[in-house]
Formats: sequence, C-alpha cells, structure tokens
Amino acid sequence: MKSPQRAFIAAAISGPEIYSGRDMAAAHEGLGITNQDFDAVVGHLVATLDIGSAPVPLRAEIVAVPVS
Repeated sequence: MKSPQRAFIAAAISGPEIYSGRDMAAAHEGLGITNQDFDAVVGHLVATLDIGSAPVPLRAEIVAVPVS
C-alpha cells in the first residue's frame, strides 16, 4: 500500500512519480468512507509529515490537494 500512496501524493503535488492507479472516487467507491474517516486519515498523514520533519510549505501543499 505504501507505493501507490507515495505515487499518488507525489503526483498530486506535481512530483516526479507518475500515478497510474484509479481515481479517488473509483478507488473508494462502495467503501462507506465518511467525512470523519477522511479527516482521520488526513490527521494521520499530517502527523506522519510532522514526524518526518517535512517542511511546513510542503505539508500545506499536500493537505490542500483537492480530492474530487
């Protein structure tokens, strides 16, 4: 799961990796993911970026990527 997630984030912020997986809607269709679930995942992502000492502008760019 790490590799597709890494590729997705890199592509979302115009990084060098190419994401060739399903779009966000297709990947999560029928899973019953709530806004609360999504917020929890974003919280984990931000905490991971904090632990990894990601620069603040990069963290802001990652969490600002639209998910439509």
